[in-house]
Amino acid sequence: MSRSTALLDQNLSYLPENENMDITTLTKDNLSLIIAQSGGALEHFYNKNQDDLVRFVFCALEKMHKVSKGINRLYPHLEEDEELEFPIGILVRSQMMDCLMVQHLKHTVFVEADKHPQPSKEALKATVKGICYKLINAGTNSLIGEVYLSENLTDQQKSEIAKKFASRFPQAFDLTSERPKQTRGFQITIKDLYLQSNHSALITRDKIYNLYTFYSKYDHLSDWTSLAKRIPFDQRKGKIDLSVMLMMNALRDLLAIVSDFDPDYAALQASCLTVHTGLESMRSLDNGGDES
Repeated sequence: MSRSTALLDQNLSYLPENENMDITTLTKDNLSLIIAQSGGALEHFYNKNQDDLVRFVFCALEKMHKVSKGINRLYPHLEEDEELEFPIGILVRSQMMDCLMVQHLKHTVFVEADKHPQPSKEALKATVKGICYKLINAGTNSLIGEVYLSENLTDQQKSEIAKKFASRFPQAFDLTSERPKQTRGFQITIKDLYLQSNHSALITRDKIYNLYTFYSKYDHLSDWTSLAKRIPFDQRKGKIDLSVMLMMNALRDLLAIVSDFDPDYAALQASCLTVHTGLESMRSLDNGGDES
C-alpha cells in the first residue's frame, strides 16, 4: 500500500508553531488554502468519465469549495459581530457530515490493511468504490419521495421520473415495481457511519461527530437553538477553528484517495502534499474548542 493510501489520522487540536500568529490568522490561512487547493483540484475532473469513487471525491471537493467560500466571507467579521458564528455553524455542520463520510472510507482502508498487510490495490479500490456508491446514492430515495408528493404530475409521470432518478443507481433500487424501492443495505444514516467507523486509528472521529451533533442544534429549530448562545463566545469560536482544521484534514484525505486509486488523477498528489504540509506545520496542543 502506498503512503498516500495509508491516510494516517492525526490529532488536530492544533495551534500554530509561530506563537506570534494567533488562531484567527491561522484559520483564515487554512480557509484560503482549502479554497485554493479544492478549486484547483476540481479542474482535473472536468470532461472525464467518473466512476463511483471519482464521483464521490468530485462531489465532496465541489461542496467543500463552495461551503469554504461562504465561511471565508463570514469568518473575518466574526469578532465585530459574534452572531455570525451561528450561520457559520450551520455551514460547518454540513462539512462535518462529509468528514464523517471520509472517516468511513478511511475506516474501510484501515480494516482491509489489517486483514491483508499487502492488499491488492484493485481489490481495495473495489471495496472503496462500493462504499462510495452507497454514499453518492444517498438522497435519491428522498428525491423520489418528493416526486410522489407532487400534485402537478400524473401517476404515470411520477413513475417515469422516479425510475429515471433510480436508474442512476440500479444496485440500490428495485426498478420492477411502479415506484422504485430502495434495496436493503443502502439506507445510510450519519449516526450509523459514525458507529461503524470505529477503527482505533481514527482519533479525530469523535471530534467530528461531536461538532456535527453540536451544530445540529443550530440547524434544527428547538429550544436548544437559542440556548447555545449561552456558551462563551471563545469556546464557540474555538469549535469553528477546529472544524476548519478537520475540513483541511478531510481535503488531504480526499486528494490522497483519488490520486492513489486512479492514475488519471496522479497529478493531485502535489495538492495532497501541499495540504499535508500545511497540517504538519501546526503543532498539537490542547484546544478546548473541540468539546461539545
